[in-house]
Amino acid sequence: MNGNKVWIVDDAKQLSHLCQTLPDKVGNLLVQEIVKGPESNIFLWCAYINSQGRISAEFTARKCRQYPPGFGSASLVVSESNNQVSSIASKFITGLGFKGIVAFEFKFDIDSGKYKLIEINPRPSLWFSASTSAGVYLIAEMIHDLFGLDSAPSCRQREGVTWKYTIKDIYSSLFYKFKSDFILPPPVMPSSTSWISRSEVVGTFGDPFPLLADVSLFIRKFIKRFFLFRRL
Repeated sequence: MNGNKVWIVDDAKQLSHLCQTLPDKVGNLLVQEIVKGPESNIFLWCAYINSQGRISAEFTARKCRQYPPGFGSASLVVSESNNQVSSIASKFITGLGFKGIVAFEFKFDIDSGKYKLIEINPRPSLWFSASTSAGVYLIAEMIHDLFGLDSAPSCRQREGVTWKYTIKDIYSSLFYKFKSDFILPPPVMPSSTSWISRSEVVGTFGDPFPLLADVSLFIRKFIKRFFLFRRL
């Protein structure tokens, strides 16, 4: 896919043409409707459902930007409670009888005025560290439950805690500045005056090596794709 995460088609004719260009044995394709509105309309909900089937820890956040832009994983997240998202997700997952770690992603549809489910992941996601920074210790709660220990200290999530994958978010923020014809509008950023603290995904001043490794990985990917495009 030459670095793309999705192909965007406007109608059945474009989809048919795309399928004709694919090599044999490419596997299955998933066709999805694009939910209108900026990616800042995406809300994340994660929780731990303990061995008694009860939600013992949960966290809600807004996805402000993602990488790749429009159809990627989070690059900037801010903790923000959303009772409607929490209610939908918790009723659904407990109704299934599921136990364990789970993450939901919803997007608010500006046409219908409803939240539409994008995906469910029964595992920790990278942005889970945002919950820890906001005072909700999901992984600790799971460990305590699995080992039969007392429940981890519970805490109401702090609002306005940002989580940022700096390298990816720089690209995504610049993308919307120079790509005015993108199929989705630019994100509507919450007021930064309400952001109380910030956590980084990789690297700290005391341990910069994860950040250096991440930069090195991006450089290698860029060089690889540059020479691939030249051959094409």
